[in-house]
Amino acid sequence: MRSIYTQETTANCIPWTQSEARLRHSANAFIKSSIRFDAMDSRDGGHGDIQQIDETVPVTPAVPTQIATEPAVLISTTSAEPPLIATTPAEPSNKYTKNQKLTLLVIGITYFLISASYSILAPFFSEEATKKGVSPTVIGLIFGDFALLTFIGSPIFGNYIGVIGANFMMLSGAWLCGGSGICFGFLDKIDHTTVYTVMCFVTRSVEAVGAAMFFTASFAIAAFMFPDNVATVLGLLEMISGMGAMVGPVIGGALYEVGGYVLPFVTLGGVIMINIPLMVLLLPKAPQSDETKSEGSIFKLLLLPNALIPSANILLILIIVGFFDPTLGPFVSKFTSSKIIVGLVFLSGPGLYGIISPFIGILADKGLTRPLMVGGDFVLCLGLLALGPIPVLGVKPRMWITIVGMVLFGIGCACAAVPVYTAVYQAGIKNGFADNFSTHGLTSGIINAAVALGELIGPVVFGGVVYQHVGFEWTAAILGFVAAFMGCIMFIFYLIQYQRNRRKDVTDDIAETNERSPLIQP
Repeated sequence: MRSIYTQETTANCIPWTQSEARLRHSANAFIKSSIRFDAMDSRDGGHGDIQQIDETVPVTPAVPTQIATEPAVLISTTSAEPPLIATTPAEPSNKYTKNQKLTLLVIGITYFLISASYSILAPFFSEEATKKGVSPTVIGLIFGDFALLTFIGSPIFGNYIGVIGANFMMLSGAWLCGGSGICFGFLDKIDHTTVYTVMCFVTRSVEAVGAAMFFTASFAIAAFMFPDNVATVLGLLEMISGMGAMVGPVIGGALYEVGGYVLPFVTLGGVIMINIPLMVLLLPKAPQSDETKSEGSIFKLLLLPNALIPSANILLILIIVGFFDPTLGPFVSKFTSSKIIVGLVFLSGPGLYGIISPFIGILADKGLTRPLMVGGDFVLCLGLLALGPIPVLGVKPRMWITIVGMVLFGIGCACAAVPVYTAVYQAGIKNGFADNFSTHGLTSGIINAAVALGELIGPVVFGGVVYQHVGFEWTAAILGFVAAFMGCIMFIFYLIQYQRNRRKDVTDDIAETNERSPLIQP
């Protein structure tokens, strides 16, 4: 401490006025008394900065041997510290760097292509597979195989993303998706039913593994590259993914009409393969294994309450979406015979979800993660109860009520789903996980696994078994009550946490005040 207050030599100072000299002398006297008090405090067991003090070393006043008669300013010529106030304003920086923009561009394009490739077979595959002698049950399993393999693969790839490498994982996933898509287009050349069925499962499984690799790595890379705008960027990717999933069936149907079964798969798969060199050229280098070692596992992260509850929330949302796939179309057909109107009603909820997701992400990045998730669940409940509507209300089903329900469903989904990644990641950081790329990989694996599991449970359990027993109205109402229950659970849990943190802050403030109190009272 004493070296800080060492007097500068007169040679290194510009002369100063008599009043300034007296002021400096008074300051040094105060410093000397402070040092002596610290030394006495340390001998008494306090926390003084100086353990021993040499009383023989005087603290000489910083008055120069010669004092100027004219006013002047004291400037040290030996000081290397920068000025407290910059003489010129700093240059304003762009919001996003070049690497961030390239990353978002590359991931966004590939996100759209893979999402579209996944859904292009919806308009015609069932009919083509039936011609080959495949039963409807097996056709459903072929569709469900994708979700099952994605659910299994996502946490595995998320756990080892630091070892495999994020860029390599994403490029490999895109290559598998594109290659398997092309291969799927030539399966109609197989006439044997068993061989055709087996090859459908094989190619679809390979595509699922590729999708798990790509989505897990791309989520982690995007979150790592945009640490201050995680929810905003992921909301934008959700919008792009939704656009791809909606456009995919349209593209698939149009290409099928033009060139038959082969053309949709070869076209989308080929575009994905052509896009891979673009990814290699433009994608910035992601952290490798030495930089991304994780101190925890994906199961350790998932078992944290602050991570488990948001993960269960997004699982519920995807179960609801999966329930709509086989059931919403027939329900809306009661009001109209136009397939175009049925399609527009079907896409109204997901479409609105995609449009508002980036804006919900902006709100989540401003610290509204928990209110958005809780409020989103209750909006979901209202939408699902309005869809039927719930029979006990005695309201006759109408088209406009169904549309209102779908609009509320889209808003609730965006509010409840977009902030989940941020909530899970922050839960890990606050509980000892490293703030690095590997933790992003674990978070991405959890989210993608929950999405895949919801896509598997939704159509099979609620869109199949429950729907057959109680019908569309009551199934939607049951899921609405589950959403409200989840919202209540989150509200109570977060309220308890808020009260605990508030009490802890008060206790810490009291302890800090006691530490700052003087040991010797006047």
